[in-house]
Amino acid sequence: MFESGIEMIQLKAMAPLLALAGALLACAGSAAAVAPLREYRNVALSGVGERIVALESSDPGGLPLRPHASVVVRDAASGAVLHEYDPCPTCIYNCPSWAPDGSRVAFIGVDSGAGSATLYVAAQGKAEALLSLKGVASTPRWSPDGATLALLAMGPVGQ
Repeated sequence: MFESGIEMIQLKAMAPLLALAGALLACAGSAAAVAPLREYRNVALSGVGERIVALESSDPGGLPLRPHASVVVRDAASGAVLHEYDPCPTCIYNCPSWAPDGSRVAFIGVDSGAGSATLYVAAQGKAEALLSLKGVASTPRWSPDGATLALLAMGPVGQ
């Protein structure tokens, strides 16, 4: 039994995440013992809580480096995959960020071999490169009205 209504509200707010965790555990429990380990990073819940975005990869074990991840959007209630984005097979993705209305997700793709970073915006199964630059970029953030994106970026020194 809860001692205050605050704790109950906090648990209700976590219901979509708990549902996803349960769905993922159910999938993991039914998998064969040698199934690859599924890794989830940079998880973000959409503004109204109906979708989750994460950087996901499968690690079969024994790899010298972390496996390549893709940007995956899931239904928060069921855990079902709605969309998967991997516009740059040589990039490492980071910092997914939902638009305030939950219709789009921005993320950064870093191609260390090319020394570049690309800002992508994805919606309805398609990812579009909005900006590409030599150097590094991180932390895309949407304006409250969803019309503008800002990010941290730094190019080569002296250029």
